[in-house]
Amino acid sequence: MQAMEVNSGAFEPRTIDTHNQQVQEVKQDPTVAKRYGVKKACVLTDGLEHFHVVRGYPPDILHDLLEGIVPVELSLCISDMISKKYFTIETLNHAMKTFEYAFHDKTDQPQPIAQGFSTKGTIGGNGHENWALLRQLPLIIGHKVPEGDNAWNILLLLKYIVELAVATKHTEESVHFLDCKVTEHRDLLQTTFPDFRLQPKHHHIEHYSEMIKAFGPLSDVWAMRFEGKHKFFKLQKCSSYIGC
Repeated sequence: MQAMEVNSGAFEPRTIDTHNQQVQEVKQDPTVAKRYGVKKACVLTDGLEHFHVVRGYPPDILHDLLEGIVPVELSLCISDMISKKYFTIETLNHAMKTFEYAFHDKTDQPQPIAQGFSTKGTIGGNGHENWALLRQLPLIIGHKVPEGDNAWNILLLLKYIVELAVATKHTEESVHFLDCKVTEHRDLLQTTFPDFRLQPKHHHIEHYSEMIKAFGPLSDVWAMRFEGKHKFFKLQKCSSYIGC
């Protein structure tokens, strides 16, 4: 597990030169692949003149956050608050069902959380639903949570991170603010749940401030719109099957 933060300076960024050198070493000795985290050369780097794997891959906030960290931490924190008897899963599901969602949230309103969610370690759901739940949770159930609860504050910090990550415009201040919130979130998460194992996606979001500086707003390069097209092809497949 990663013990130190990215902004601590403990991790030297991979450069084009070091990556190319490591690729050559792996070709000569495949056993060093685990040490470098490199298995072989990237076909896109080899085939495209102005692309390199080190500088050409922006992060995907859909899979890092909305379908990655968010459902896992919602499960972790909701389970903790239920164990403290702030509310029950039935109370939460009822509040979610009767909440008056507006605009796009009417279509993407979160589904009821299954009884065994804590065992699975995630509430499931798709990116839109998880985003809606995290964003509306303070209005849905926040009145039942005592002020200062750590699990609740973890979710509030995560909400900040998501809103900053999906922002369509940034300033130097907003990027720095994102960095601060990522650090606060990580520290509180590890303090509150010391046995919780951080995922690689927690490491990914520590790079978001630099990625925004490199690629611009991350909502311009995420996979959400590509995922949105899946429904069309699923319907086509279903129609073809029925036609047969």
